[in-house]
Amino acid sequence: MAMKKMLLAEVRGHEQDPQLWWKARLKLSLAEVCELAGEAMPLIRMAAASGQLRTFVVGRRRFARPADVEAWIDFLQAQSDAGKPVVYQARPQARQQASA
Repeated sequence: MAMKKMLLAEVRGHEQDPQLWWKARLKLSLAEVCELAGEAMPLIRMAAASGQLRTFVVGRRRFARPADVEAWIDFLQAQSDAGKPVVYQARPQARQQASA
């Protein structure tokens, strides 16, 4: 009961700042992750398949915790800052050159 009250208070606290609604959620669907990250679903699925975005399955749907989404974004930024941007799938030109 105390946990429920705490969560409700946290959700109500984010009513003043609608940009932070997702931090009050316990899990996000992959569609919500796409919306938050501004990325396409295939990229989100590749990040999850590679293990860089930690996800879990409930029934037939896949979800991510908000903290795991933040950790993935932090990882992407760290890689970019180090001069090694993350590429999940080679562009068609790069694939042709690699196979030649």
